[in-house]
Amino acid sequence: MIDEQAARAAAWHIFDRHFRSDGKLDKVGMLGSALPRDAAVLRSLQALCLEQARQALQAGHHTEGRRLGDLARQLRKLADGPR
Repeated sequence: MIDEQAARAAAWHIFDRHFRSDGKLDKVGMLGSALPRDAAVLRSLQALCLEQARQALQAGHHTEGRRLGDLARQLRKLADGPR
């Protein structure tokens, strides 16, 4: 189990390296092994994507906002695990 601060740091690292730099990333599965399986990191990454999506929408970047929102939903499903 990972603590909250470490999960946030890991989420920022992944976001900066993969989500922000690659505007064409539309499925989290495309990250492959770069995507951690730890639920705390996935939840932190989901929250980060939602916040960045909100900021993008407020700035008028609707395509980017929708892309990040979709990624956040995919991350939530991964964090919740199989049903």
